[in-house]
Amino acid sequence: MSRVLLEAPTIPASGLLLLLIPVAVVWWVLRSAAVGNERRFLHAAVRGAVQLSIIGYVLVPLFEVKHEAVVLLVMCVLCCLAAFFSLGVLRRGPGLGLWLFAVVSILPVVIGLTLFALGAVAEGVPTLEARYAIMLAGMLAGNAMNATSLAGERFMTSLDEQRAEIEDRLLRGLSGRASVAPQLATALRAAVTPSVNSLLAVGLVSFPGMMTGQIMAGEDPFPAALWQMTIMALWTAAAVLAPRVFLHLLAGRMLRGHRIQEELDPGTGRDFRVETYAPDASQTSAVFHERPPESMTRGFIDTAPEE
Repeated sequence: MSRVLLEAPTIPASGLLLLLIPVAVVWWVLRSAAVGNERRFLHAAVRGAVQLSIIGYVLVPLFEVKHEAVVLLVMCVLCCLAAFFSLGVLRRGPGLGLWLFAVVSILPVVIGLTLFALGAVAEGVPTLEARYAIMLAGMLAGNAMNATSLAGERFMTSLDEQRAEIEDRLLRGLSGRASVAPQLATALRAAVTPSVNSLLAVGLVSFPGMMTGQIMAGEDPFPAALWQMTIMALWTAAAVLAPRVFLHLLAGRMLRGHRIQEELDPGTGRDFRVETYAPDASQTSAVFHERPPESMTRGFIDTAPEE
């Protein structure tokens, strides 16, 4: 029978202040290497600390919620936020449409896997009990977010770097998704690799957070390992399914006709429409004040006499 302690080891305020040491070291390494995102790192560290402090108080009344509709709503909000943050590395694309793609990719996967785990895998746990459903959905949404972000960034980069090759396939009659099949495979591989590496190393090199937390709180290792097996299986499924759906939708949106679409929202990004420049006839050209020699303009300027 498992043994559970009622109290976990505490971390005093002085211990939290000591965490500033590794944070400062990381900031110095990023700055000395001229990575360019040291400010983003500090922003993320401060923001993460504040958010965790707030959520520690929010979860207490949230776990007391008995209405399944409210629990499901919170899970949906988590998925929508995960979709929003997954697009931070792209910094371009069709705006709101791209966010909707991420929501459609992440939300059904996370909700479906959470209901499957609590309804079919675990025993004696209500399917939508807040304490279990929200925590499990948060873990899955976080991994789906990271995987979707990696896949989207790698795919958009490949569109830039291999544009000529892709558009050549389009001109030869291949469909949009068929023309980028190698790029889609590479992007999905980049998204799945961290989860696969975690599966290979779990229990030998690393002890995952949920298992570690249960053992530190007094749970026997074997029941904690069973829960961690469940989490890792769901975690990997989320890391594969969510980016796969996202890449499918993104490829269909970014490839139209025989070219790669740069930007699909009017008024944002670069505009690639071909327009004719018509200078004001009342203004004198600042470059040519007289007609250039015929040897320079043969074939380009009509030399027929004006009527």
